[in-house]
Amino acid sequence: MKQKIRLYKKMTFDDLSKCGIARCLLCGKVLVSTYRHDFVECGCRNGTFIDGGRDYTRVGGIDLAYVHVINSTPEPKTRMELPKNK
Repeated sequence: MKQKIRLYKKMTFDDLSKCGIARCLLCGKVLVSTYRHDFVECGCRNGTFIDGGRDYTRVGGIDLAYVHVINSTPEPKTRMELPKNK
């Protein structure tokens, strides 16, 4: 069975920097999750995966020592509280 390969030719560096990117260190595949609920798995025996795209990042695999997170979504900004008037 042939594996589907996704190409990201139209994406700029800024677009990729907003995506979730992980690498399986066992098979060497780079996994890119571009949008929410975009579950991408490498398919090797470790089963490295990434999910969440720009909204959240969820990564995993059988052995996490073989999972390298290259880029994840930024931490949400905390709400800044204004000083109270006295």
